[in-house]
Amino acid sequence: MDKYLQQLLQDLKQATEKVTWSYPLSQTDVGALEDWLPDTEEEKTAPRISLEEWTGIQQSQFPPAERFSDEQIDLLYSAIKKMLAAYNYHATFLFSIPTRTKYEVVRTHFKQEAIQKRFHMGFFELCFSNKSHPKCLMGTDCHCAYFEELSKKWVNDDLTPEEEAKKILDAEAQRLKKKYGKDYTKYYPFKLPTEDKNQNEEAEEETDED
Repeated sequence: MDKYLQQLLQDLKQATEKVTWSYPLSQTDVGALEDWLPDTEEEKTAPRISLEEWTGIQQSQFPPAERFSDEQIDLLYSAIKKMLAAYNYHATFLFSIPTRTKYEVVRTHFKQEAIQKRFHMGFFELCFSNKSHPKCLMGTDCHCAYFEELSKKWVNDDLTPEEEAKKILDAEAQRLKKKYGKDYTKYYPFKLPTEDKNQNEEAEEETDED
């Protein structure tokens, strides 16, 4: 496997270096920026292409994660991540999950149609169904399940940006409480507002009862 891994890493390196122009275009490229489009418009008009055809890397080249050691997985996923970034087609995970899981998600979904964006970030499709399901490779960190839970609590009121941000952060706090219990603050990426201390304690009690 070491020999195969070295060849695969070399193929990924070549794919990373073969990009004919930078994605997204640099803001110093004045001529190109004259054609600038809003993200929603570029999403509609940007070319679509098979990721395999675009990069020259085939899904079949990626062996299952179980065939690699942790060190090999780290090397391989780092090379894949670097290649996707060169094409401005990022595999973005919302939560902190093991590298082995990230690799398996990208490997499984590598055969997909990519969007060639020049002015905005493009994102690797992590789920083809866009619905939560028990066999999701991300398990309890399933993105679809998270957004489904978030949408249940969402009220279609006119909210200020601050209120919207707080609602999202509150939903994230609730997700972490369900997963980690009282230790959830260790995994929370932001400092919880002190004014919500009493509310947070009440929420923890409700979680314990559940």
